Order: sequence, then structure tokens, then C-alpha cells
Amino acid sequence: MKLPLIKRLLVFSIFICLLGFFLFHQERQILYSIDCGIPFGYDIISAEDTHSGFHGDGKSFYHFSFSNNRIEQRISASPNWNYGIVPDALQQYVQNEFSLLIEDTEFYWFFYDKNNGLYSTESLSDNTSSSNYTIALYIPSARNLYYMSIDT
Repeated sequence: MKLPLIKRLLVFSIFICLLGFFLFHQERQILYSIDCGIPFGYDIISAEDTHSGFHGDGKSFYHFSFSNNRIEQRISASPNWNYGIVPDALQQYVQNEFSLLIEDTEFYWFFYDKNNGLYSTESLSDNTSSSNYTIALYIPSARNLYYMSIDT
């Protein structure tokens, strides 16, 4: 027995909504925005987001823990991620804004200046009144990723 067209469309619509929720959940959007694709096998250790103001100003901080190293393969293949010691200006900014102390070790780091569309930390030395940055740090030995975003 065939389902009427209305019922088939309803079932299809529910499926699309569930698929959209699964693929575009906020944490997955965050990971996708920093060239990590849409990975599986992660836990969220902590999350804080204060982007609730009228203009969307605020800070986001997410700490992810991964169960495998597939994320590292994606990060190392991305031209927007860097491997090595984090620049001093970025270390100081992360410590001041997010209270995250970066030890002097080598790991992957990502920086994007939303104001000028550049993946360069040079704008951190500018004394502008508006800070709109996306920062991510990945520690391969611990399989931990820290995502930080600030919009002022």
C-alpha cells in the first residue's frame, strides 16, 4: 500500500530537519569553520558562549577532546593552520582574554582576523577598538582542541 503524497512529503521533511540538526549543530559548525570538516568521535569538555547581545558581541570558548587522530590529519593538511610555537602576541592575547596559559611547546594553531579576512596575527599589534578574531589551538599529544572567538 502506497502512502499518500502528503505523508511522504511529511516524512521526507522530518528526515531533512533531523539531518540538518545533526550536521549543523553549533559545535560542528565551529569545527567546520576552522577547516576541521565535520569530525566524529569528540567530547565537549567545556563550552561558554556570551554572544547574546544585540550586535552579537561576546566571547566563545570551547574545549574539545578527540578519541582519534583524524582531526590532526585534517588540520595538518589545511593551509590555514600553523605548526610550531605560538607567536608571543597571540600567547598574550589568549592569556589576557580567555585566561588560557599556553606552554612553550609546539602544537597546531589557527588565527583568523574577521575584520580584514586574514589568517595573520599581525593585526593583534594594532590598537583598534574592534577585536573580531577566531583562534584555535590543537595539542596532538592530548588530542585536545581549544576554540576561542571574540567579537567586539
